[in-house]
Amino acid sequence: DLAMLGVLQDPTAVLLLLRNPAQPLTHAALSRRIAAALHSKAQDEAASRVLFVDQAGFETYLTLVCAAHVFLDPFPFGGGVTALEAAACGLPIVTAPRLQTVHRLAQGFLHLGLATEGGTLRVGAEDS
Repeated sequence: DLAMLGVLQDPTAVLLLLRNPAQPLTHAALSRRIAAALHSKAQDEAASRVLFVDQAGFETYLTLVCAAHVFLDPFPFGGGVTALEAAACGLPIVTAPRLQTVHRLAQGFLHLGLATEGGTLRVGAEDS
């Protein structure tokens, strides 16, 4: 929540969140949490910059990810494929590794040859 609120402090920022239509309770809970956090911070204007987008095909998803300026890694189920997809787009990734359930997956990717460059991950030692 703090990371999302931090993003919204930039008056030009838009927070784009993916919504799974098959999980309406999750969406409702997240919507309530964001609304409460924004209301408590007296940031009603910021609420208009929180957009929920229904999940779509992989191409649409990757287009959205690559159009972002920063990627907030979801937890507790992030730190794996979603982080790699963001890294492939060259995005800086905000993550909380100690809160992740799959932190060993990311550690394994590093062991297999992922290198750090400019705060993001890239595959291999050479550009390929």
